[in-house]
Amino acid sequence: MPANVETMMYAREVPWHGFGTKVEGLQTAAEAVIAAGLDWEVQKRPLFYRDPTNPKGNVRKIDEKVATVRMSDGKYLGVVSPAYAVVQPATVFDMFDAIVQSEEAKYETAGSLRDGRVIFISMEIPKTVKVPGDDGEIRPYLLGVNGFDGRYALKGAVTPIRSVCENTVNMALKAATSSFSLRHTSGIEDRIAEAQRALGLTYEYLDKFEAIAEKMLLTKLTPKQVLTTVAQVFPIKDVNPLKLTLDELKKAIDESGNTSPALKALATVNSSDNIANIRDTAWGVFNGIAEYLDYGMFYRSRGVSAADNRATSILLDGPAAQKKSKAAEILVALSN
Repeated sequence: MPANVETMMYAREVPWHGFGTKVEGLQTAAEAVIAAGLDWEVQKRPLFYRDPTNPKGNVRKIDEKVATVRMSDGKYLGVVSPAYAVVQPATVFDMFDAIVQSEEAKYETAGSLRDGRVIFISMEIPKTVKVPGDDGEIRPYLLGVNGFDGRYALKGAVTPIRSVCENTVNMALKAATSSFSLRHTSGIEDRIAEAQRALGLTYEYLDKFEAIAEKMLLTKLTPKQVLTTVAQVFPIKDVNPLKLTLDELKKAIDESGNTSPALKALATVNSSDNIANIRDTAWGVFNGIAEYLDYGMFYRSRGVSAADNRATSILLDGPAAQKKSKAAEILVALSN
């Protein structure tokens, strides 16, 4: 198991998997919490420090902060305020069951990241999104993320995944609610109705997503538009792609270096078999960029494994998710 990716279960392939326990078929909440190794609880514990001015070495309690501790193994997870409300892993599953008002088997993926500081769950939404002309079926999921170190709120979001290569194709669409975020404050579990209202528009979001994706598929891009999009999403130092000619832009990308994300992303956009039938369209370029971010880009962070950093970058609105949003913003505009 890669460092910092503690436990994970999955029923199908996912973009950043490569680890975890494969299960047969979708899981109920009760099954998933055990298969994913999330059957533990977190409690708040007081913090103390040794007074350096006291020769006897007495300890003093810190009233302004408490520690979050996993009770199964005593692992310290973070420092939070005493008012911080812990939402247990099992409670997250219960909340998502309540959101969709079903206790049926629907969980595809779940796991623990960053040494238990973050957990995630992914449930299948019973709706298929089909973009006419694209062989890749879009499967929508409801993704939940919860943290225990004070850095992450309890979040939920609709996450479409293109089945051909399992790349996530999130798009931030105006006037279409597809997410919620609840802070860890008193009464968080009672605010389930707030989340239900937000995600009650899930099908509206998916309808808008399908319509915009179809429009993107019908939009043919010029070679200059493709290169400009890639260079905007993956900036090259001292290069403004909007001010360069096609030949100048080609040269800038070619000379950006073999490890340049722009050069590698462009290679995926130009040659991936997964977008062969949609290549050179706004939808194809978007999926090529998403495929590179999910599969081809190297993720490294001090003290965190590449696999763990890849997962959190995709899940937690990190660089991968932000670049997908940037690509969508550019390509949706080109399609209007």
